Amino acid sequence: MKSASTRHTSFLAVRFWFINALNHRIKYLFILFFTLTVSTFALANNPQNEMVQRIILQLQSNDINSPAHALQLVQQLESLKTHLNSQQKKWLIQAKCWHQPMKDQRQMEQALLYANQELEKFPQDTVTATTVSLQQCRAYYTQFVGKLADAFTQLSNAINHAYQLGDIFLVAQGRGIRGAISSFQGNHSIAIKDLITAQELFKSLNLPHWANANLTELAASYRRSGDITTALRYQLALEKNYLDLGKNFAANQVNIHIASSYEQLGNLDLAIEGYKRSKLFLRDSHPILAADMSVSIANNLLALGHPNRALNALLAAEKIITPQHNSPYSFMQLYFAKTYFDLNQYNKALLALSLAESAFAKDNNQRYVAKALLLKNTLLTATGDYQSANSALLAYIGVHEQLDLQALSQQNAELQARFDTARIQNENTLLIKAAKEKELRLDALKQNELLQSVVIILIAILLLFVTWFTFKQHNKNKQFKVLALTDELTKLANRRDTYNHAERLFRQCKTEHQAFSIISFDADNFKNVNDTFGHDIGDKVLVIIAQLAKKVVRNEDIVGRVGGEEFLILLPNTQQHDALDIANRLLQTVIQYPWTKIAPKLQQSISAGIACYQDEEELSYLIKKADNALYQAKDCGRNRVVVQPQKQ
Repeated sequence: MKSASTRHTSFLAVRFWFINALNHRIKYLFILFFTLTVSTFALANNPQNEMVQRIILQLQSNDINSPAHALQLVQQLESLKTHLNSQQKKWLIQAKCWHQPMKDQRQMEQALLYANQELEKFPQDTVTATTVSLQQCRAYYTQFVGKLADAFTQLSNAINHAYQLGDIFLVAQGRGIRGAISSFQGNHSIAIKDLITAQELFKSLNLPHWANANLTELAASYRRSGDITTALRYQLALEKNYLDLGKNFAANQVNIHIASSYEQLGNLDLAIEGYKRSKLFLRDSHPILAADMSVSIANNLLALGHPNRALNALLAAEKIITPQHNSPYSFMQLYFAKTYFDLNQYNKALLALSLAESAFAKDNNQRYVAKALLLKNTLLTATGDYQSANSALLAYIGVHEQLDLQALSQQNAELQARFDTARIQNENTLLIKAAKEKELRLDALKQNELLQSVVIILIAILLLFVTWFTFKQHNKNKQFKVLALTDELTKLANRRDTYNHAERLFRQCKTEHQAFSIISFDADNFKNVNDTFGHDIGDKVLVIIAQLAKKVVRNEDIVGRVGGEEFLILLPNTQQHDALDIANRLLQTVIQYPWTKIAPKLQQSISAGIACYQDEEELSYLIKKADNALYQAKDCGRNRVVVQPQKQ
């Protein structure tokens, strides 16, 4: 801590600097600094800036309903580009890359082109959060144009750069995508390690939407590795979670995985049903994925012994899926071969099988290369070409031996990956700790860059504007509170606020032994109003009833809307006869209102029930009495007031 003499000397130095600045051109620097400070605070309270922050937060948290929703948010952010600071503009570049349209092959290639073009704007040896994100984005699109090996290599390099930066999110994102690719290729040991690591990191960053998306891929990897029960448990829970959140696109993606799990369990009818739901959902927005669902349906139809139905599904898919869509194309041709074999059309089957074998080799999908060779052996045997059949069988045995060795190695690695979570958690903890230490070092460097000579002036300016900002924020909070407790349509107290007031008045009447009455009323035959005249007229009716109710009560009385056409009037210090008088006045006021001004032939009345406090233990009993009285008014023909009888 500085001594008193040192602090005094510092103050004199600052004072001398300030006086000298006023006598020289440095005073203009002060004016500029002051102007920039004012501009900064003005920008912080700018509605456009608040919108920018909201959009960025929504995209960063992955709290989006569909790719179309994400694209819409990016376009909104692009329209606000003039309001972005330099850091936000860098983030916009990344967001635009990740949320490109991907409905067909042309758009996928355009997305990859965009990623490459953005990366070329930076020097090759530049490693920043922006460049690493763009590298991962490029790899993400590379997999969709059929270059899985290139995508894997690009991701590995990007992940290494993310570790260099100590950027937890980029590490998690990169390993999650790489894990998904490895899972598809059958490298389950790498997949599970990557996906478990990503899952822990997303949880540490408190990003539940990212964690859910990653868990979808982790469940798929368990399914592909044979642990279908675990996968299905994750998938069903995820689907319900997404549906509850209204994220239908994400729920549909999980539904596809669920259908695949049912397929592996042998529940083929359930699998077909799931694929059909996804096909219908994707038909307009993602035709390629929808066609891929037809391919999966065909495979299950074949297993059920329906080759003609399978052929129809494949022919429909063939209109959309081309060799450019290598992954779905490979499976489509394999199932064509199986279908033609079942239909005894061997030449067509061999041709389709040749196309499938080439496509699987292009994706390095050795597991399905082996299946294609085994089917080839069966086909050639059926045609009598035993020599070629034997060659296909030998090739199958060779590939299968390699797969067996690989599977044994992967099984050991998978077991290690599944039970080695402690090591993964320790690595992630160290990464998080290093990232925090880096943030602290950067903060210290930024603080040291401040000029000590302007500390006193800066504090004075900050105090002024913090006071102003706090005042504005206080007013905003008051406005938000009012909005939270107000019914949007009628501007009355909403259900929550009405019941809060009722609880307060109920306790008050019990403590102070005061009278307390409640009127429960609603609009008669309101459903007929909506059905006959439309919901707009119905809303106007509710607004007018609310206004009329406010006019007939006293200032201290409270009118609230507690349901669709249901209202509650709270009457403190009010006996039964006074409450009855108020209810009757309201009844007459409503029936005498010129409703035909709102809509021809419209007539409206209300029914009301009254209850008065009589030593009830809880508010709910009193409200129930008023509701019972209202029900009696309805049963007696409506347009009347019923008083709940008091105890004698």
